[in-house]
Amino acid sequence: AVVSNAEYGEILQNRLEDGLGECVYEVGLGDGIPDGLTPEDMEASKATLESLADSIEADLSLLRGETSGGRQCCRVFGSQETNGRRLYRSESGCYRQCRRR
Repeated sequence: AVVSNAEYGEILQNRLEDGLGECVYEVGLGDGIPDGLTPEDMEASKATLESLADSIEADLSLLRGETSGGRQCCRVFGSQETNGRRLYRSESGCYRQCRRR
């Protein structure tokens, strides 16, 4: 089944809500196995993810990228403010809110 960008945006929004404003995406995995993408497909995938994040006012940061046999995988961290506040994980693993300045 083909999934539209609107549906992917909703999935991203739900993951952020479930994660209290945070989520991690792994790009280039197939059924949990790091199949990897060609460099061109990786750039297109990251651009799509960035576009979706922009549409829901979320931020993305590349955590880690790997290349093996010309194929690429990466892990991307997403975060989003909720009601003018951004949630931050403290060292104890609890969340605290900080007002945006």
